[in-house]
Amino acid sequence: MAVLVLVVAGISGTTVAIHIAIVLKRAVNFRSLIIGMYLLVFVASGIVHVGVLGGTNRGYVDLLAVSNRDTLSLPIWATALGLAALCLGTLRSLRRDPKQGYPSRNLAQLPKLGLFWSAILLLPPTLFALTQMNAFAESAVSDRIISLDGGMARFGFLSQWFTWAVSFLALWLVSTKCGRSVWRIALLLLGSIAAIVLSLSWTGGRAIALMMCLPLILTFWPLLGRIRVLLAIGLAVTGALYSAAITTARTANYSLSDFGVGSAVDWELGRFSMMGFAQNYVEQNGLLWGETLAAGILSVPFGILKILGLGGGLDLPRSITEVSGQSILGSSSLTYVVPGMGAELYVNFGLVGTCLGFYLLGRAVSIVDGRFAAAEFIPLKFALAYVGVLLIFCTISSQSGAIFNYAFFTGLPVMIMLAVIRRGRLAMPGIDSPEALAAPYRESVSDLGSPTSNASHLIVKNRK
Repeated sequence: MAVLVLVVAGISGTTVAIHIAIVLKRAVNFRSLIIGMYLLVFVASGIVHVGVLGGTNRGYVDLLAVSNRDTLSLPIWATALGLAALCLGTLRSLRRDPKQGYPSRNLAQLPKLGLFWSAILLLPPTLFALTQMNAFAESAVSDRIISLDGGMARFGFLSQWFTWAVSFLALWLVSTKCGRSVWRIALLLLGSIAAIVLSLSWTGGRAIALMMCLPLILTFWPLLGRIRVLLAIGLAVTGALYSAAITTARTANYSLSDFGVGSAVDWELGRFSMMGFAQNYVEQNGLLWGETLAAGILSVPFGILKILGLGGGLDLPRSITEVSGQSILGSSSLTYVVPGMGAELYVNFGLVGTCLGFYLLGRAVSIVDGRFAAAEFIPLKFALAYVGVLLIFCTISSQSGAIFNYAFFTGLPVMIMLAVIRRGRLAMPGIDSPEALAAPYRESVSDLGSPTSNASHLIVKNRK
């Protein structure tokens, strides 16, 4: 019965994701992606866990153990109800986007110079930070660096800004003669991806490499025309091999003889069993009423104080990883067990709060997806792509503090660019949208497969 409920939920969620893609006429959209992430993190994880597929190891919380049999029903129904709430949020106001924004490669002089000089100014400090982090990673015992203390924290997030230096430089290059050929754009994209992935190798992570590459991929995607399918296959195969290599390296550090794909889906990537942890915690300790969410929000100002060498002795709320570390591992200092969004919402507000949280997440993703699809001004499209990626990767499988840290520390240059674009819009009330900052001539969207600078393919923007 348990597996049947999860299978039905999985089929229903997949149907909704496909329906959204058909209505929007966009196979790649944030609404479908967030549902896909939920299906992997909770539904697929639950099927593997309850069905005992791919090995016998059940991770940190085994819901099939005799002592946990009574807690099995809540994770199943919470998973189904959470998926329903998320789908409702993504389906609300669903309609074919009235405007599909084709990213304009022709930028006015001011934004073009802004991208160029932003990249140039970011390169020296980020390259220096990268050398520091690579040296630190070589001296570290673990293959994966999860947290940084002291002065290395500032080098950690500063080295990740190298991604934005590369991305801003790529956005600038695509607005030059380099952007007149889809093959040049493809080579530019592949080179940028390689530089970004190499710069993040010190982290030992897989998801962060995908997160930091996706905004540029999604921004350039409409410009690649007919070679998109070929490029997508190549990137997918390369990404799978890269992920498999990292997973194999990590497996060597596990003391589990039966660790495999099933275990990875069950409790390394998945979070289904963590709902059982959440139920047990609430039964023993009661609801936290937003304590861990407050800790996530306060992690930004507290992080700034730490970078400045201040903040010692502050009494802060507990994060969800501190709660899980204390409950599962016996110490709040062991913060590597991440219960995920579902468990965090449940320990704070119960089942109703969990459903409401996933519904609001679906609404937020829908808003960002619509604005991303309509954006033509390429820096704006890139910034919205990063926001959408954060909503997908830093919510369902993560803790509440992750999205704030990736937005205001790792992604600070992008957030500043987004604020500047918004400021420019407010400063010019006669201009309806940031797209007006683009050059007065735009490519026609009638032939997305053959971007060209030929005058016959250009239309003159009406001037008031």
